[in-house]
Formats: sequence, C-alpha cells, structure tokens
Amino acid sequence: MWRDQFDAMVFDCDGVLVDSEPIVNQVLRDDVAALGWEMTVSECVQTFVGASLEGVRERIEQHLGRPVGDVWVVEFVQHRDDALRAGLRPVPGAAGLVAAAEEAFEGRIACASNSDRAKIELQLDKTGLLAPFQGRIFSAAETGPEKPSPAVYLAAASSFEPPSSRPLVLEDSPSGVRAGKAAGGWVIGLAATVSADGLKEAGADVVVTSLSEVAGLLEAESPR
Repeated sequence: MWRDQFDAMVFDCDGVLVDSEPIVNQVLRDDVAALGWEMTVSECVQTFVGASLEGVRERIEQHLGRPVGDVWVVEFVQHRDDALRAGLRPVPGAAGLVAAAEEAFEGRIACASNSDRAKIELQLDKTGLLAPFQGRIFSAAETGPEKPSPAVYLAAASSFEPPSSRPLVLEDSPSGVRAGKAAGGWVIGLAATVSADGLKEAGADVVVTSLSEVAGLLEAESPR
C-alpha cells in the first residue's frame, strides 16, 4: 500500500487546495497595471505562478527598474485578501482528498506554501480546510528561501514525529515540484495552472489533471 511507501503527505496550497490563482492574478494584474506594467491575466499567471509575495515584488521591480514601495504592497495585500474573502472556493475534491490523506497517513499531513502565513490560513479557513492542517502549516516567508528551495518542505517533513524521510508531495508549479524533489519527496504534479509538460520537465514523478486522480492513487497498491 502507498502508506507503506510514503510516511507523510505534504500539500501546496494555491491551486492545489484552493482555487485562488484566478482571483489573486486578476487583482495582481490590475494593481501591476497601475504601476505601468500592462499584461493579461494569463500572462500574469505565467509570470508570477508559485512566487511568494516578496518574489512578486522583486519581479515587478526588476521589470520596472525601480522600487514599488511598501504602500503598494500593503494595498495589494488588502485588495487580494478582500477578493479572496469574497469569492474563494476550494479546488474540486480538496476536502475529500485531505480526509483520505489524513486517514491514509494517520494524521501525518501538512501544508507548505510560498504564500505568507496569514494568506494560507485565510484561504484554508474560508474553504473549510483549516482544521486538518492546524499545527502543520508552513510558509516559505518563515522557513527560508522560497520554492524552488526545499526549505519549506524540509521544515514540514521535520515537523512530524518521527520526521518524514520520504513524503508524498502534491504541487501545481514547476518551482514547487523542484522544491519537493529537492526535499526528497515523491511529487505528484497537478496540471491545472501549468501544463503537464512543464511539470514533467520540472521533475514530477507523475502528473494528474484532477484531485480525484490523486485520491485514486492513494487507493492504489503502488505508485505508477
């Protein structure tokens, strides 16, 4: 059984558990346009997918060739969080998958994200997914470099008792896939935000297109 081959499961958050990418990138597109950088929502997704808030700021400043200022960041976060509170939904199948993983791995599940902790907790609370991850939420803003650094996944793996030596990781971005692999995980790539080819090139061990497929893998005798 999969429970015998992996000793924990670690989930990314945005695009994996919560359908936040369309909401956040619409807000980001509008707020970046106000700075003078025009792009479509699709271009915004491709430019910033998987990035932390600090990473977003750095990429904007590199493109504009000037600082954006703390006021812009504070206002963007407020616009983003207001939009998330108004319209965020879980990714279809998220609640069932989390429950299945919690049972399969005897509670050894965690959430590891590049997002700031406040955003992670807001999103999980809004979608009814916070309780299973209480005490097991990890933000790259706190653990060290953002993905593709493995720091946030290593922090999640080391939080278990005993620490996880081979976690099952669920990711939807190339940087996240690389982070999970670098942390010693077996990575499932969810091709929703990024193409299956992009996730495979990043090193995903298997690629799926829905969380129902992930639930099916948990019930399988061995990894594909």
